[in-house]
Amino acid sequence: ETDMEYNVIDTDPAMAYDVGDEVIGTVNAASPDEAIAKVLKGYGVDVLNAYDPDGYATHILANVEAVPV
Repeated sequence: ETDMEYNVIDTDPAMAYDVGDEVIGTVNAASPDEAIAKVLKGYGVDVLNAYDPDGYATHILANVEAVPV
């Protein structure tokens, strides 16, 4: 499987982003899940997963999506 470029975006409906401002990172990855993991690790947000996996999934992963560029 070859890497693709993904935009990782914040999909939180409470945030009124202007077009383009919802992009929190762009990375090359083998899958959308890998792209999300890479961007969140870059921000250090992934450490929350170790402390509260359910909360991480509910509050972080539920509001993030990776879309091919």
